[in-house]
Amino acid sequence: MVAASSGTPVGGVGVALSVGTAIVWGISPIFMASVGRRIGSQNTNMLRALLAALGLGLVVLPVYWVLRGGHVASPGVGQCGWLIASGTVGMVIGDACFYEALVLLGPRRAVKVNTLAPVVGVLVGWLWLGEALGTMALLGAGLVIGAVMYATFANTSTPGAVSAEPGRMSGFGLLCGLISAACIGLGSVLGRQAYRVAGEGPLDPIVATVVRVGGAAVVLWTIAILRGRTLIVLRFLGDRAVRSRLAVGTFLGPLVGMIGFVSALKFSPAGLVSTIISTSPLVILPVVAVRYRMRVGVGIVIAGILAVVGVGLISWK
Repeated sequence: MVAASSGTPVGGVGVALSVGTAIVWGISPIFMASVGRRIGSQNTNMLRALLAALGLGLVVLPVYWVLRGGHVASPGVGQCGWLIASGTVGMVIGDACFYEALVLLGPRRAVKVNTLAPVVGVLVGWLWLGEALGTMALLGAGLVIGAVMYATFANTSTPGAVSAEPGRMSGFGLLCGLISAACIGLGSVLGRQAYRVAGEGPLDPIVATVVRVGGAAVVLWTIAILRGRTLIVLRFLGDRAVRSRLAVGTFLGPLVGMIGFVSALKFSPAGLVSTIISTSPLVILPVVAVRYRMRVGVGIVIAGILAVVGVGLISWK
């Protein structure tokens, strides 16, 4: 473990996993926003959760079980409860609002609103879990949040050019983004709590990811069954464009990204994991700039450098 100057220890492995998650979670919204505009945000969330749960349960977990020689510990009842709660808050409620924001605001604006998620994660982690952060970690978190907020709220339009960026700022879209940010931050704390359950054995991050994603998928599709929408939603998979974009977005987001996210919570406080993951707009900005003819100025580049410095301070010995 790498310790901050005081307060809760910060794991170097957790920092690395969080950075990797930020990268893939910065790219995934591009594909998910495209699917959401085509079939609707809620349908996108349901299909993505279903595909992720099937991929984790039928491919990732069996391969992991074989690689570990069959020695994979099962989670306890309390751990499962916290993981399912984390998935329900973060993926069912939070992601439902996030995908609605993706459609209404566009990927750049939706992702930038989520810079508020680490604020929730840090505060709730401190008040509930007692994860008091050291001076260097707090300084790094503040630097990351400030740099990301500048980079995402800065004017990126090219003078005299007509931007093709989808979506527009709206009150309802902003509300969805804010709810999503709060749920993502709270979901991080709930996931972190699963590793702190007393009286139960060590929690395996891969198994924890399967339980979290699988629990969220069960909740979403139970709602769909009660509303009689299962066949309606599944028919969208007949669209080739939907299948291809959904496959890439799901692989990067709920599969690779979720494994990194849940694993990071094992090694680092929830607030710091959320903070580092909030750098995902720095990944999405250059992609959006090329795709939708937007300007990325020197200030945004400097903000990116400062965010990297902030991540370094978080893991400072």
